[in-house]
Amino acid sequence: MNSFDGQTQAFVNWLVDEAKIKISDKVEVQDLRAQGQGRALVAVQDILKDEVLFEIPRECLLNAKTSSLVKDHPELKVNLEQELGHWEGLILCILYEKLVKKESSHWFPYFSILPEAEEINSLMYWNDEQLENLKPSLVLTRIGKEAAKNMFDSIAIFITTHGLRDEISPLSWDLFVHVASIIMSYSFDVELPEKQSNDQEDGQDENEEYENECIARDGYMKSMVPLADILNSNTNRCNAHLTYSSTTLKMFAIADIPKNGQIFNIYGDHPNAEILRRYGYVEWGGSKFDFAEVRLQNVADIICNKFNITETKFEKLIKIFQENVTINELLEDESIILESYDCYNDGTILPEIIILLQILCTFLSMDLVEKYVDDEIIESQLERVTKKCTQLISGGRITSMVCDLWKQIVCAREKEYPSHASREQVIQLNQYLNTDGLRNNMASEVLRNEFQCLQKCEDSIKNEFTIIDDQKLLNNVLKRKSTNEQNSMPEKRQKI
Repeated sequence: MNSFDGQTQAFVNWLVDEAKIKISDKVEVQDLRAQGQGRALVAVQDILKDEVLFEIPRECLLNAKTSSLVKDHPELKVNLEQELGHWEGLILCILYEKLVKKESSHWFPYFSILPEAEEINSLMYWNDEQLENLKPSLVLTRIGKEAAKNMFDSIAIFITTHGLRDEISPLSWDLFVHVASIIMSYSFDVELPEKQSNDQEDGQDENEEYENECIARDGYMKSMVPLADILNSNTNRCNAHLTYSSTTLKMFAIADIPKNGQIFNIYGDHPNAEILRRYGYVEWGGSKFDFAEVRLQNVADIICNKFNITETKFEKLIKIFQENVTINELLEDESIILESYDCYNDGTILPEIIILLQILCTFLSMDLVEKYVDDEIIESQLERVTKKCTQLISGGRITSMVCDLWKQIVCAREKEYPSHASREQVIQLNQYLNTDGLRNNMASEVLRNEFQCLQKCEDSIKNEFTIIDDQKLLNNVLKRKSTNEQNSMPEKRQKI
């Protein structure tokens, strides 16, 4: 047997003999590298919906409660759970297994099948040239290197503070990133068994007991779950689901699975860009949950050009939306000012952008920014417009200008994408052998998926609302204003 096959067989033997995982005779771990997928779980017989594929005892999970670290250093158990977050805690536990326990670790056969750093394609491993191929996707703003550095520092401090430096050493950045990437790709947030009443002291609320985020305060624990993480994820082909009981985790079939069919889980409602960032792969043909993002700056550019106002004045209005108490009450404390607005592959767009555009269109059509220099007057009028616009939208109506401006905003965002984002691409299987070629193809797929989402959202707003003339809404707003002014100036009313 070659190394890959040998490691697979040793892992499967460990699952049954050491981890005591009950595995159905109808499934098998297979090598799908020829399809660019690595190890996967495949049906070797027809499987019916609701059949149990495997059952995992909780004690074979690797987390902050089961690791060798807390067994070898029981005095650290409380510190580990109360001082560190889920990520930091699990990273530290895996580091201890790899650097201290090594081949004697209970999970060594499991670690042997996890990918090496050079096999991982999550965005933390992409170089600057490769990341350049993802522009203008906003996934580039969420890679998280700064947060990772802070996490690295907190773990290093914990190691030093609690006397682990001689054992967990050296803690290199590369090793940290490798372990963190493994956790990102393979871990589960496992629900904890229901706590007994005596776990609570004097009825104290656990959420108030700990000031900072930590393992002890939550009802779940980030864990490595051997075998469950062998399943590849596919948002369009998911046919299995992991459930929790007080003693075990069970993977059920949620659909009939034919012989030779692959068994898929799902990692979450993620678009391809986020799947790539987190897990280092994409779903060719697109994720079921793909979306693109229109930036607030795109909105600013189109609005400023349409109404001939400066960006400073636009920012002034945005600040009012963020700080005005009355407006926030009218919006039910749901902020409509976001850094970006999602545009989904089914044509759905966020309601926040519709509300924002309707208010801005109506308010700026009244020329109030130029007419009034008094901030209080501007805020008062903006409150009035917000009330009218929210009433209009809740009634399923918007004005035609909102539709026109939204299309301009989306088209402006589309122009930021490279020309190849609008074209179909053919993926050759042999390109998986080349890291640069694979990452280039994955970047192209992400951009293509996002561009398609933008296209589908250009005119979709018209299908969701009844379109009315802008002047009709404007007259409604100005009518109340005119009446109030007349009531405050009786002499003018007498002249009419």
